[in-house]
Amino acid sequence: MAHPPEKKLAQVPVPHHWSFRVWPQLLPELAERIVHCLDRNDIAATFRRINKTTAEHFSGTLHTTIHLSEPVPPHAFAAHWLTPGATRGLTLARRRKLVRLVAASGVLPNLEVALQAVGLYAKNPLRDGRMGDRRHVCL
Repeated sequence: MAHPPEKKLAQVPVPHHWSFRVWPQLLPELAERIVHCLDRNDIAATFRRINKTTAEHFSGTLHTTIHLSEPVPPHAFAAHWLTPGATRGLTLARRRKLVRLVAASGVLPNLEVALQAVGLYAKNPLRDGRMGDRRHVCL
């Protein structure tokens, strides 16, 4: 006699898994896949700040170090570097290095913030037309 097919029960999210506090409706495996798609700077600068659980779970240096030569979310970059005194402890050489690293990331809004933060320029030559046909050099 053939046995009736077994019904597969849907897995219920595990309440003690870190993802339950962020996405209670998702399976932990799906939450892990979503986070796996994020850049490490996105995790360090944004995702960890969702709540205490994500901050604790993603607390290792891999998830807490922001790499300035890679894209950083502009809102997080500006929030840090435009605070008064953010560059006070940096020497001129370190300020220039900050600008070089941010330029290497290719995120123009962050480069504008970095230049403003270190005090190396006042106006944006790309926006006020002084670059003429040389804009491609800066991009």
